[in-house]
Amino acid sequence: MKQIVKGIVRGGLLGAALLAYAVQAQGAWPERPVTLIVPAAAGGSADVLARRVALQLEADLKQSFVVENRPGGGNLIGTRAVVGSAPDGYTLLAHGIGSHVIATADTPDALDPARDFSHIAYIGGVPAVLVTNVAVPVTDIKSLVAYSNAQPNGLSWGSPGPGTRSYIVGELFRDATGASMSHIPYKGGGQMVGDLLGNHIPAAFVTLNSTRSLIDDGKVKAIAISSSSRLAHYPNVPTFAEFGFPKLVGASWFGISGPPGMSAALTEQINAAVNRTLASPDLKKFMADADFEAKPMSALEFTAFFLSEIRLLEPYIKATSKQ
Repeated sequence: MKQIVKGIVRGGLLGAALLAYAVQAQGAWPERPVTLIVPAAAGGSADVLARRVALQLEADLKQSFVVENRPGGGNLIGTRAVVGSAPDGYTLLAHGIGSHVIATADTPDALDPARDFSHIAYIGGVPAVLVTNVAVPVTDIKSLVAYSNAQPNGLSWGSPGPGTRSYIVGELFRDATGASMSHIPYKGGGQMVGDLLGNHIPAAFVTLNSTRSLIDDGKVKAIAISSSSRLAHYPNVPTFAEFGFPKLVGASWFGISGPPGMSAALTEQINAAVNRTLASPDLKKFMADADFEAKPMSALEFTAFFLSEIRLLEPYIKATSKQ
């Protein structure tokens, strides 16, 4: 047994030494400006977060990070630009669940998210929240399920649209609880929130940052949230996991990936830089104020997380595309 342990230790030390040597051989990344492509229009959540992270990376690494918006084609135009670039760490993709899980599952011939990228770092995500109009006589998940099942036609609920993470959380919730609920799809959150306030729909699944002010002002009721633990800003709002629904833990998340073929050493080098950046006080405050949950992951952990998201969400995305 001692010989086996010694062999494992020697192997681990050798692996660490080889990784350190590979990083040194790779060079001190970044030695020149890095382009961070956002496959969505300026002003959206992906763009705002990418620019804030890029700004912090510039300060930390003393090198330029240029954010370039390439929207269109369901996020695929900008995404393909990164896939076809050199695997040297100087063209990266700031992406979200929309471009890397929803778009690829909905259009499986477009890209293979497991094969066509080197997944580098998880940045953070905005949790979904189940909210109701204040006139709906429910206070928690148990009373909401009982109320929905007592209605002749069930309880209608809105989401920003089929295929969004909020919609999928709603579908997972209906499956998990057996609640009699009917989905009302919207093209974005604006009209849906207006209908919720007017009680045209009694409930909705939305991203937290789109309803935070309404919750704070008491204009809607927050029933449960999909964060991994209770949020400091909402200590009285329970998580879905607390009610026994672990599959409902998750967020509309964002990460950084690169083209296929990046070396493990370079991938981990960039991952370490991003994780150091996320730990900076300024960025932590920005993330908290914007309702983003940051969760440092290694490149391997992010890749595994990404693949688990595909397995979880793909059936719902494909079912939606057939409607």
